[in-house]
Amino acid sequence: MTTLAKTVPLRWFKFYVYVRIPLGIVVGLTELAHAPNAPTQVLLAASLGVLLALAIGLSRRRTWGWQLNWVVLGLEVILRPLQQGSHFVPLVSGAFLLWFLPNAVYFWKRRDLFTGDGS
Repeated sequence: MTTLAKTVPLRWFKFYVYVRIPLGIVVGLTELAHAPNAPTQVLLAASLGVLLALAIGLSRRRTWGWQLNWVVLGLEVILRPLQQGSHFVPLVSGAFLLWFLPNAVYFWKRRDLFTGDGS
């Protein structure tokens, strides 16, 4: 284990990887089971695949998992508010300030936890 892992708190990281992402997968599976049409099912299945890859990459502390997390955070800030229609701009602003920014700071400070090797 790296020195950084011993000096920075990892409670949020552990919650995010071992609770928040798995809950997202369970919710996604529920949504997939009730999806109204094939295009929605394909999008939900793709998002579940990305969440599964994210869980694996982050739990194994791979650089690609850390990079994928940035993509997922960004997409979450943009795509979730799209579901709300006319309130898109305030919702994106709120999501950016309350979700993306704190997570970005947190994961940026812990980037040294992630290795590029495949071992």
